[in-house]
Amino acid sequence: MHLLDFIIFIFGIYGISWTITQSKLLSKPVSWLQSKSSFLEEMFNCIVCTSFWISIPFCYLYFVGEIWFTKILICFSQVTFSWILAYLLGDLDE
Repeated sequence: MHLLDFIIFIFGIYGISWTITQSKLLSKPVSWLQSKSSFLEEMFNCIVCTSFWISIPFCYLYFVGEIWFTKILICFSQVTFSWILAYLLGDLDE
């Protein structure tokens, strides 16, 4: 795994998570999904939670050559990065 691949991955996942949880672009589909499940309602209100669930499939697609426990570490590293960046940018909903 190259460092640039990891950096692209973590910023990409954060961007997707931010778009889902914070932007007006997807507000109608997200509101519809939130009305269907209390789990989805909580998840889509939390950028860190969303980044975890989004990172799992993307990690397995993006880091094909990595072994399984490296993929787990990548997903949890993504969560840490998302929390730090969301904290610094004021995107956390506590």
